[in-house]
Amino acid sequence: FLDRAVRLLPKDEPERRWRALLARDEVLGTLGEMEARFADDEALVALARELKDDDKLAAAYQHQGYSLGIVGQYQEQLEAYQMALEASRRAGNRRVEAMLLGLEVEGLTRLGREKRAGRVAEEALALAQEIGDENVLVRNLTNASLFFSEYGDIGRAVQLLEQQVAINRRHANLQYEAVGLINLGYRYVQLGMNARAIDVLTRGVELALGIGHRQHSAYGRLNLALAHLRNGEPDRAYGELEASIPELEALQDRFGQAAGQSYLALVKEACGEHEDALGCFADAQATLTEIGVQGCANDATAGMVRCLLALGRVEEARKEVDSLWEHLTDRGTGGMEFPALAFLACADLFAAYGDLGRSRAAVETGYRELLDRADRIGDPAWRSSFLEKVPEHRAIVVRWKGE
Repeated sequence: FLDRAVRLLPKDEPERRWRALLARDEVLGTLGEMEARFADDEALVALARELKDDDKLAAAYQHQGYSLGIVGQYQEQLEAYQMALEASRRAGNRRVEAMLLGLEVEGLTRLGREKRAGRVAEEALALAQEIGDENVLVRNLTNASLFFSEYGDIGRAVQLLEQQVAINRRHANLQYEAVGLINLGYRYVQLGMNARAIDVLTRGVELALGIGHRQHSAYGRLNLALAHLRNGEPDRAYGELEASIPELEALQDRFGQAAGQSYLALVKEACGEHEDALGCFADAQATLTEIGVQGCANDATAGMVRCLLALGRVEEARKEVDSLWEHLTDRGTGGMEFPALAFLACADLFAAYGDLGRSRAAVETGYRELLDRADRIGDPAWRSSFLEKVPEHRAIVVRWKGE
């Protein structure tokens, strides 16, 4: 219907043409038809400029920024959001300004800009609360939770997402409830609460599939794969990856594709298929480095070290581990999914070639990092699960006590 509307609307009805283009742009994003969406993004920017309307210009750049984020162009995404913010402020539109601040958090977090991401996350939450718009608030709760999760405050991330899901259920907003559940399920995996994670993620994927949102359902299945792997079900994990990775490739979602390769590598590693796992980790590392997501690239590098060590290729692993160790000690673990696995990989590799001093240092640093993250989890049961139920967390505690 929207295709027909855009085709039939005459050029001298720009307002109606704007509404039709904006609506179609949203639908194309839901369906994952990215080339067509990019074309509509450009058309929206051009039309907003023609109309000399800052509200419309803010909306156009917001849509363009969202599209750029999907394909992993995070710097370009942030530039588009900045243009949108400038237009929204000229228009005095605080609602849109609040939403854009929330959207900025994802790109800043992915690119490892920790301090700015934290400031913007808090500002976005405060402004959404101040203006009292729950539609903006639920989006900002989701985006802020990404920052808090990736920089070690998983407890707060869970609290924000539980609030998000409750609001969306009250409003019967299926799309954002799906988003909330899919993100919440992943946080439960991070806490070692795998059974709860699987239940929540299954519901989120069902909602996303029910409304035809390909990207949300694909990410939900990625998270389900990790939950099943952590639950000792590698076959089920592999099945979810078989369904999600081709979808993310079709959507041109480069971060999602890389995450899928990383999770596939983890499954293969768990099954003892180290050569295949090594190839998947290497593919993930290359993509993540190219799009600037260094934290997750470090996770993939650590996976390569583990696989090379398992294959007896110590010298090759040694070439990878020095830069990884330097990053962990100089820049920290922000943006990493599996920091404890990285510290254990370094410790094992250092020990393999006789550097016992650095091996002990890796265990010690990893243990202190783990405790720092655990101390930020206010719920005692969650904190206990985080330390005892996540395999690499339990392993590094045991290793530290043995040292």
